[in-house]
Amino acid sequence: MPTPAPTPEYLSGSLKNIEGKPTSLEMPSLVPTLISVFLSLAFVVLLIYAVYWLLRRWRATQGLAPAAPGEQGIIKVLEKNYVDNRRGVAVVEMGGEAFFIGLGEDVTLLARISDPEAVEKLRQSAPTPGGFLNFQEHLERVGVHLRRDQWKKSKQDLKSQTAQLDDQIGRLKPTKKKDAE
Repeated sequence: MPTPAPTPEYLSGSLKNIEGKPTSLEMPSLVPTLISVFLSLAFVVLLIYAVYWLLRRWRATQGLAPAAPGEQGIIKVLEKNYVDNRRGVAVVEMGGEAFFIGLGEDVTLLARISDPEAVEKLRQSAPTPGGFLNFQEHLERVGVHLRRDQWKKSKQDLKSQTAQLDDQIGRLKPTKKKDAE
């Protein structure tokens, strides 16, 4: 059975409401948008903190790093360098003493330093790992590199300008001798 055609009254009620009152173009309220943005930002920050906390706890249980950033364990590796793929040397501080250890298939004690002054000197000369530098130290390191690069460029510019001046002086000297004669 065919469906009956819609009667003209079907849309007439909706059209009367639209035609009768013009819709106003009001600005939406800013408060709900700000609340939504703030809650979204808070959620993301809390999520990042929770992942960081879980990762730090997991690394502590695996023995990969101290549980807290400022917390130091009993053993401090001052520096570690590898001679090849299988062997290396490490300087380790433990209990106020420093140990030079050979790394490889077996761990070998190469030297032991008990003198507190020598241990402190080793501790001061040990490089700070890149991950433990604060923002100011990272900024200073970048500044040193930028200044070094800028100095190299300025030095090259100065050399090229000096060469140009030497060429100009060289061209002027013969003309002065000719003028003097």
